[in-house]
Amino acid sequence: MLTPMQIVNTRNEFQENFRRLGAQEEEVLQDLQISKKEFYCVLNMKHADPCLVWMFRDYLEDKMNEKGMEMMPFTRLAEHTGSYSDCYETPWRNN
Repeated sequence: MLTPMQIVNTRNEFQENFRRLGAQEEEVLQDLQISKKEFYCVLNMKHADPCLVWMFRDYLEDKMNEKGMEMMPFTRLAEHTGSYSDCYETPWRNN
C-alpha cells in the first residue's frame, strides 16, 4: 500500500516518463492490451490495479531502454516487491 505522498510521486514519475517516451496513447493501449480507462487510472494513480501499475512501470522501462533514453527514476517502484511481478502479462515483449 502506498502512502498519499508515494502516490503523488509515482503519478509524477509515470507522467514524466510517459512524456519522455513520446509514445502515442493508442500505441501504448495496444502494446499493453488495456483499456483507455485502465490506462488513465494508472497514469493518474486513481484507483489503479496494482498489477497494471507494475506492468506500466515495466513497459516504460523496457521501451525507454530500447530507445536508449534516460528514465526519471522511480522512488517507490524502483524494485519489484511482493507478488506483483508475476500478476500480469507482458504482451509488448512478444512483438
